[in-house]
Amino acid sequence: MRYTLAPSDAGEPLRLPDTGEQRVKPEGDALIVEITPAPRAGAADEAPPIPADFEPNDWLQSAAPEVKALAERAVGDEKNPYSQMKTLETFVRGYIKNKSLGVGYASALEVVKKPEGDCTEHAVLLAALGRSLGIATRVVDGLAYAPDFAGKDRVFVPHAWVQAWIDGHWQSFDAALPGFDAGHIALSIGDGDPWRFYAGLDLLGRLTLRHAVPLPAEAIH
Repeated sequence: MRYTLAPSDAGEPLRLPDTGEQRVKPEGDALIVEITPAPRAGAADEAPPIPADFEPNDWLQSAAPEVKALAERAVGDEKNPYSQMKTLETFVRGYIKNKSLGVGYASALEVVKKPEGDCTEHAVLLAALGRSLGIATRVVDGLAYAPDFAGKDRVFVPHAWVQAWIDGHWQSFDAALPGFDAGHIALSIGDGDPWRFYAGLDLLGRLTLRHAVPLPAEAIH
Protein backbone atom coordinates (compact mmCIF):
# COMPACT_ATOMS: atom_id res chain seq x y z
CA MET A 1 0.00 0.00 0.00
CA ARG A 2 1.01 3.60 -0.56
CA TYR A 3 -0.25 6.12 1.98
CA THR A 4 -0.04 9.90 1.94
CA LEU A 5 0.09 11.22 5.49
CA ALA A 6 0.01 14.90 6.37
CA PRO A 7 0.14 16.85 9.64
CA SER A 8 -3.17 18.20 10.87
CA ASP A 9 -1.45 21.09 12.62
CA ALA A 10 1.58 23.33 12.25
CA GLY A 11 3.64 21.57 14.90
CA GLU A 12 6.79 19.49 14.50
CA PRO A 13 7.31 17.86 11.07
CA LEU A 14 6.15 14.27 10.82
CA ARG A 15 8.88 11.67 11.23
CA LEU A 16 8.26 7.96 10.65
CA PRO A 17 10.81 5.14 10.63
CA ASP A 18 12.16 3.44 7.51
CA THR A 19 12.37 -0.36 7.56
CA GLY A 20 12.65 -3.07 4.94
CA GLU A 21 8.85 -3.19 4.94
CA GLN A 22 8.18 0.54 5.23
CA ARG A 23 9.71 3.20 2.99
CA VAL A 24 9.13 6.86 3.87
CA LYS A 25 9.83 9.89 1.71
CA PRO A 26 8.75 13.53 2.06
CA GLU A 27 6.52 15.23 -0.49
CA GLY A 28 5.78 18.84 0.32
CA ASP A 29 4.23 18.99 3.78
CA ALA A 30 3.28 15.30 3.60
CA LEU A 31 4.98 11.91 3.81
CA ILE A 32 4.60 9.16 1.24
CA VAL A 33 4.66 5.86 3.12
CA GLU A 34 4.97 2.65 1.09
CA ILE A 35 4.44 -0.63 2.92
CA THR A 36 4.92 -4.20 1.77
CA PRO A 37 3.98 -7.27 3.83
CA ALA A 38 7.56 -8.58 3.66
CA PRO A 39 10.99 -6.93 3.35
CA ARG A 40 11.65 -5.92 -0.24
CA ALA A 41 14.59 -7.32 -2.14
CA GLY A 42 17.13 -4.56 -2.56
CA ALA A 43 15.66 -2.49 0.28
CA ALA A 44 18.01 0.06 1.79
CA ASP A 45 20.41 -1.31 4.37
CA GLU A 46 18.74 -1.53 7.74
CA ALA A 47 20.50 -0.84 11.02
CA PRO A 48 21.35 -4.23 12.53
CA PRO A 49 20.35 -5.02 16.10
CA ILE A 50 22.27 -3.58 19.00
CA PRO A 51 23.06 -5.67 22.11
CA ALA A 52 20.02 -4.28 23.93
CA ASP A 53 17.75 -5.83 21.28
CA PHE A 54 18.73 -9.28 22.58
CA GLU A 55 18.60 -8.46 26.31
CA PRO A 56 15.89 -8.48 28.97
CA ASN A 57 14.52 -5.23 30.35
CA ASP A 58 11.77 -4.13 32.73
CA TRP A 59 9.06 -4.80 30.12
CA LEU A 60 10.55 -7.73 28.24
CA GLN A 61 11.79 -10.08 30.97
CA SER A 62 13.22 -12.61 28.55
CA ALA A 63 15.62 -14.10 31.11
CA ALA A 64 12.85 -14.96 33.58
CA PRO A 65 12.50 -18.76 33.97
CA GLU A 66 8.75 -18.55 33.33
CA VAL A 67 9.30 -16.75 30.01
CA LYS A 68 12.07 -19.09 28.87
CA ALA A 69 10.03 -22.17 29.73
CA LEU A 70 7.01 -20.85 27.84
CA ALA A 71 9.11 -20.11 24.75
CA GLU A 72 10.69 -23.56 24.77
CA ARG A 73 7.28 -25.16 25.22
CA ALA A 74 5.88 -23.18 22.30
CA VAL A 75 8.59 -23.88 19.70
CA GLY A 76 9.49 -27.44 20.66
CA ASP A 77 12.28 -28.73 18.43
CA GLU A 78 12.01 -25.92 15.86
CA LYS A 79 15.42 -24.27 15.30
CA ASN A 80 14.89 -21.94 12.35
CA PRO A 81 14.49 -18.36 13.69
CA TYR A 82 11.77 -17.37 11.19
CA SER A 83 9.78 -20.53 11.91
CA GLN A 84 10.27 -19.98 15.62
CA MET A 85 8.82 -16.46 15.38
CA LYS A 86 5.88 -17.63 13.28
CA THR A 87 5.21 -20.39 15.80
CA LEU A 88 5.43 -17.92 18.70
CA GLU A 89 3.12 -15.49 16.86
CA THR A 90 0.42 -18.16 16.65
CA PHE A 91 1.13 -19.39 20.17
CA VAL A 92 0.75 -15.93 21.77
CA ARG A 93 -2.49 -15.35 19.86
CA GLY A 94 -3.97 -18.44 21.48
CA TYR A 95 -2.24 -18.10 24.87
CA ILE A 96 -3.84 -14.71 25.59
CA LYS A 97 -7.40 -15.97 25.65
CA ASN A 98 -8.94 -12.97 27.41
CA LYS A 99 -8.75 -10.19 24.81
CA SER A 100 -9.29 -7.11 26.96
CA LEU A 101 -8.71 -3.37 26.69
CA GLY A 102 -8.87 -3.00 30.46
CA VAL A 103 -5.38 -4.15 31.40
CA GLY A 104 -3.54 -0.88 30.76
CA TYR A 105 0.03 -1.86 29.88
CA ALA A 106 1.40 -5.08 31.37
CA SER A 107 4.93 -6.45 31.11
CA ALA A 108 5.71 -9.76 29.44
CA LEU A 109 6.16 -11.57 32.75
CA GLU A 110 2.84 -10.24 34.00
CA VAL A 111 1.17 -11.54 30.85
CA VAL A 112 2.76 -14.97 31.30
CA LYS A 113 1.22 -15.15 34.76
CA LYS A 114 -2.11 -13.59 33.77
CA PRO A 115 -2.72 -14.02 30.03
CA GLU A 116 -5.04 -11.19 29.17
CA GLY A 117 -4.82 -7.85 27.41
CA ASP A 118 -4.83 -6.05 24.08
CA CYS A 119 -2.24 -5.54 21.36
CA THR A 120 0.43 -4.21 23.72
CA GLU A 121 0.31 -7.33 25.90
CA HIS A 122 0.51 -9.53 22.80
CA ALA A 123 3.51 -7.52 21.57
CA VAL A 124 5.57 -7.47 24.76
CA LEU A 125 5.03 -11.19 25.33
CA LEU A 126 5.97 -12.08 21.75
CA ALA A 127 9.07 -9.86 21.87
CA ALA A 128 10.20 -11.36 25.18
CA LEU A 129 9.66 -14.93 24.00
CA GLY A 130 11.74 -14.22 20.89
CA ARG A 131 14.58 -12.72 22.92
CA SER A 132 14.55 -15.70 25.27
CA LEU A 133 15.44 -17.88 22.24
CA GLY A 134 18.32 -15.57 21.24
CA ILE A 135 16.42 -13.65 18.54
CA ALA A 136 16.76 -9.85 18.49
CA THR A 137 13.32 -8.25 18.77
CA ARG A 138 11.80 -4.83 19.20
CA VAL A 139 8.29 -3.50 19.72
CA VAL A 140 6.65 -1.36 17.03
CA ASP A 141 3.98 1.17 17.92
CA GLY A 142 1.81 2.44 15.12
CA LEU A 143 -1.52 2.09 13.37
CA ALA A 144 -3.37 -0.88 11.94
CA TYR A 145 -6.30 -0.93 9.54
CA ALA A 146 -9.53 -2.33 10.95
CA PRO A 147 -12.61 -3.05 8.80
CA ASP A 148 -14.70 -2.06 11.80
CA PHE A 149 -13.85 -0.78 15.27
CA ALA A 150 -16.00 0.75 18.01
CA GLY A 151 -18.95 1.13 15.67
CA LYS A 152 -16.95 2.73 12.85
CA ASP A 153 -16.09 1.25 9.47
CA ARG A 154 -12.69 1.20 7.75
CA VAL A 155 -10.52 2.97 10.30
CA PHE A 156 -6.91 2.96 11.47
CA VAL A 157 -6.49 2.29 15.18
CA PRO A 158 -3.49 2.50 17.54
CA HIS A 159 -1.67 -0.80 17.52
CA ALA A 160 1.52 -2.57 18.60
CA TRP A 161 3.39 -5.49 17.04
CA VAL A 162 6.90 -6.96 16.93
CA GLN A 163 9.89 -6.92 14.60
CA ALA A 164 12.55 -9.63 14.72
CA TRP A 165 15.97 -9.56 13.05
CA ILE A 166 15.94 -12.50 10.63
CA ASP A 167 18.04 -13.10 7.52
CA GLY A 168 19.48 -9.59 7.60
CA HIS A 169 16.17 -7.76 7.89
CA TRP A 170 13.76 -6.60 10.56
CA GLN A 171 10.62 -8.64 9.85
CA SER A 172 7.22 -7.97 11.45
CA PHE A 173 5.00 -10.35 13.39
CA ASP A 174 1.59 -9.51 14.82
CA ALA A 175 0.09 -11.85 17.41
CA ALA A 176 -2.95 -9.68 18.17
CA LEU A 177 -4.26 -9.68 14.58
CA PRO A 178 -4.12 -12.51 12.02
CA GLY A 179 -0.59 -11.36 11.12
CA PHE A 180 1.38 -8.46 9.68
CA ASP A 181 0.20 -6.93 6.40
CA ALA A 182 0.38 -3.67 4.46
CA GLY A 183 -2.35 -2.22 6.68
CA HIS A 184 0.26 -1.58 9.38
CA ILE A 185 1.93 1.85 9.61
CA ALA A 186 4.89 2.08 12.00
CA LEU A 187 5.11 5.33 13.97
CA SER A 188 7.97 4.41 16.32
CA ILE A 189 10.16 1.46 17.24
CA GLY A 190 11.54 0.68 20.69
CA ASP A 191 12.18 -1.73 23.51
CA GLY A 192 8.65 -2.20 24.83
CA ASP A 193 8.61 0.82 27.11
CA PRO A 194 5.02 2.11 27.23
CA TRP A 195 5.96 5.75 26.72
CA ARG A 196 6.41 5.06 23.01
CA PHE A 197 2.90 3.69 22.69
CA TYR A 198 1.40 6.72 24.39
CA ALA A 199 3.58 9.05 22.31
CA GLY A 200 2.11 7.31 19.28
CA LEU A 201 -1.37 8.16 20.50
CA ASP A 202 -0.33 11.81 20.60
CA LEU A 203 1.10 11.57 17.07
CA LEU A 204 -2.13 9.95 15.88
CA GLY A 205 -3.95 13.14 16.83
CA ARG A 206 -1.68 15.07 14.46
CA LEU A 207 -2.09 12.83 11.41
CA THR A 208 -4.37 13.13 8.41
CA LEU A 209 -4.60 10.32 5.87
CA ARG A 210 -4.99 12.00 2.48
CA HIS A 211 -4.71 9.01 0.19
CA ALA A 212 -4.36 5.21 0.34
CA VAL A 213 -3.79 3.23 -2.85
CA PRO A 214 -2.40 -0.22 -3.67
CA LEU A 215 1.22 -0.33 -4.76
CA PRO A 216 1.77 -1.43 -8.36
CA ALA A 217 3.23 -4.92 -8.57
CA GLU A 218 6.58 -3.70 -9.90
CA ALA A 219 7.06 -1.52 -6.79
CA ILE A 220 6.73 -4.47 -4.42
CA HIS A 221 9.74 -6.45 -5.64
